[in-house]
Amino acid sequence: MLRHHTFLRLRPLRRDEVVKVECDFFCAGQCAACVDALPTFQAELAAGTKFYLESCDEHPLPLGYAIYAKVTKEELVKFGVIK
Repeated sequence: MLRHHTFLRLRPLRRDEVVKVECDFFCAGQCAACVDALPTFQAELAAGTKFYLESCDEHPLPLGYAIYAKVTKEELVKFGVIK
C-alpha cells in the first residue's frame, strides 16, 4: 500500500480524465497534437445547442461538424500552422 504523502493527496480520476490522459499519451507517442474538443462541446451543450440527433445515429449534425472544425482551426492557429 502506498502511504507516501504525495499519494495521499491523489484522488481517483473521472472517466473523462482517464480518457484524456490515455489520448494525450497515445498522441505524444505518435508525435501528434491532441485536440480536446470536450470543453467546447460541454459549453455548447450547456447553452442548449443541439449537435446530435436523438437516435442511434452517432454522426453529428452539420452544427456538430462545425464545432469540430472550429476547435481544430483554433488549435492550428495557436500552433502557428495557419493564420
